[in-house]
Amino acid sequence: MPAGYAALIERYDLILPLPSRLSAIAERHHPGSTDAWLMQTPRHQPEVSLAGHLTYAFRYEGIDLAVLWQLFHRIDTDDIAAMVRAKPTGSFARRAWFLFEWLTGQRLDLPDAGKIRLVPVVDRELQFAIAEGDPSPRHKVANNLPGTQGFCPLVRRTPTLIAFEKKALASRARDVIGRTRPDLIARAAAFMLFNDSKSSFEIDTGRSWKAIRRRSSR
Repeated sequence: MPAGYAALIERYDLILPLPSRLSAIAERHHPGSTDAWLMQTPRHQPEVSLAGHLTYAFRYEGIDLAVLWQLFHRIDTDDIAAMVRAKPTGSFARRAWFLFEWLTGQRLDLPDAGKIRLVPVVDRELQFAIAEGDPSPRHKVANNLPGTQGFCPLVRRTPTLIAFEKKALASRARDVIGRTRPDLIARAAAFMLFNDSKSSFEIDTGRSWKAIRRRSSR
């Protein structure tokens, strides 16, 4: 049975590119997952409701802003408000509340969250995010999304990317630069900038000549 984002896409007939990985509940207790499907056991079956599938998605799949944007513009605003009222201190409900207001620009008819523990919007165990987010006192969440409403790319933590992260390439690059004379770094940077500009000029010039040839041949 589809679960999480897969269930929400099906239930609300959302039209969008599918997430790279979907989730489902298998009938057996030892299902096999693939790169395309996260297969969970029957004990992971969420409540068949908006709140149930959103909670499942946030817990196991992370944040998918494309699905959420479509979903939040399809449902009634009180659907999210009801989810928060049912569990006003729930971390997943507060994340849904924050993301709804952040993506839609609409303020729900809800009081501020009050004195409860701050939780991050993005689970850094599932996706890459900034280390410390900006606190939102209204929702009691830390906005650690790596972008803005207009552009916010989210990347799932896969075994391959985790392996690259463990290599600490940025730290190693800083160490190498730290041992190199500043004048050599400046010369290398100037050389790279010059070649990049030269390549861009050649590409643009080639496109211009092709356009001229097409117009002259008509």
